[in-house]
Amino acid sequence: MKPIEMLIFDVDGTLVIPENDEVPASCIKALSLARSKGIKITIATGRNHYALGESLNQLHPDYVVGCCGCCVVDCHNDTMIDTHTISLHDTNLLTESAIRYDLSLMFKFDDAMYFYTKPQGVGWLTEDYKKTVNGKYMVFGQTNRHLNGTLPFTAMMFGDDTIIRSLIPLTDLQFIPASAGGYDIVPNGINKATGISALADYLNMDLTHMIGFGDHYNDMEMFDLLPNTVAMGNAVDALKTKASYVTTPVDQNGIANALIHLGIVS
Repeated sequence: MKPIEMLIFDVDGTLVIPENDEVPASCIKALSLARSKGIKITIATGRNHYALGESLNQLHPDYVVGCCGCCVVDCHNDTMIDTHTISLHDTNLLTESAIRYDLSLMFKFDDAMYFYTKPQGVGWLTEDYKKTVNGKYMVFGQTNRHLNGTLPFTAMMFGDDTIIRSLIPLTDLQFIPASAGGYDIVPNGINKATGISALADYLNMDLTHMIGFGDHYNDMEMFDLLPNTVAMGNAVDALKTKASYVTTPVDQNGIANALIHLGIVS
């Protein structure tokens, strides 16, 4: 393995224990040791860079590949390195469908998450989660934000699965099953791998100097892109088969054990 310059982490089920939205203490310690060696920390997630939550903010990532690859951010200066948005046509179609079929719809824009319809149907929008994210990043009840400035990076939709899936051929969008029980909705051709590639170009960093960590289906493209990958012990089997190494589950010191096994920390 070539010298490692960057560690790239998925969030839920990888860095964070989903049941309590906490990063294990062993992981925090291991990442601190890795950073002391000059290794950069990147988070690759469906979440927004401005709404990672307190447990992730304490890690002080160097870069965030957010919104499933639709926005790539340099956290040192809060600069957008790369962005992609849902088209106006598809934004309107999702909005009209959510209203017509009583679906929960949330868009992730550059300034906040806008819960257009039925926020109570968004499984992860708990009171505990709200306490970890600045309230200014959550807007409820507005259904025309996309007509007043920029278009959304991505969306999330929850509700009748048959109805949601019927929208797929009507759009130029990917509907990716999310661990929260709904769908991440992303422009076709965009994923964590395209975001990581944009970041590598920005830093002029070879992909062989990166290691990617993940557990779910939205990490597949990242694992196809990077030659060095680690699947969590709790990962889906399809991802484990792609991994260079399979570590223990997230709640059993998975990240720390992997970094020790790979010689990144001791």
